[in-house]
Amino acid sequence: MKIRFYSTLLLLAIFFAQPLSAQEQTELNQKNAIGQKVGKWKGYYNDGSVRYVGQFENDSPYGIFYHYYGDGKLQTKMIYRTPTIVFTSMFYSTGEKLAEGKYIDKLKDSTWLTFGAEDKVVEKGDYEMGKKVGIWRTYYMSGNISGEMNYYCNQMDGPYRMFYENGKVKDSSNFVAGKLHGFAVIRDLEGNKIIQGNYSYGDKFGDWIYFGENETVDKVLKYDHGSLKNPVDLQMILENLDQYSGNRKEILEFEDLRGTINYE
Repeated sequence: MKIRFYSTLLLLAIFFAQPLSAQEQTELNQKNAIGQKVGKWKGYYNDGSVRYVGQFENDSPYGIFYHYYGDGKLQTKMIYRTPTIVFTSMFYSTGEKLAEGKYIDKLKDSTWLTFGAEDKVVEKGDYEMGKKVGIWRTYYMSGNISGEMNYYCNQMDGPYRMFYENGKVKDSSNFVAGKLHGFAVIRDLEGNKIIQGNYSYGDKFGDWIYFGENETVDKVLKYDHGSLKNPVDLQMILENLDQYSGNRKEILEFEDLRGTINYE
């Protein structure tokens, strides 16, 4: 008797569930009389997996939209305050947060954060109508600042500094309209100078001084609009890198291999 009772309940559940499922399908991806999207919508990849879920009112999105990777994991969550102002959270395919910020008219605007492992902020800065502006900072996983740079209309413009994790300045220079310009100096972990010189709109010029221990002058490379005039001295630096220790050697290797490459 109990078996018959539960079987009846199961059949009734299936019977009533089928119309609901069909109704849900008919309510998806609808358009009004003039062809505008209305109500709940789902978009699909070619293989049939869900690409996004959201809702429209007279062709304008509203509420919350979810976008998914092909494997079904959340890629983006977009909260529409208005059809043109959208607060957005992006996610790595691993599920961890990638970035968050605001769009206005489909362009990044105001403060945006980029995240690394464990939801640690690794970059922070402002956009204005899709272009980077003001001071941007990058961070070590510890939270200490690793870099600080200035932007104007999406180009680096102004003081530029990179830091060691202990807070000491590693690289100090300046940009104008996206190109290195003016005095630049690189220091070791203790704050001693390793290299110093000047840039002219992306090109090294004048004397570039390479320091040994205790800031004694080791070599002087001479540049004219990015062209090295005494390459023999550069070769000597390259051949004697083993005399340098720790981060001094690493910085010299980077700088010397970069050679006369311009910053663009």
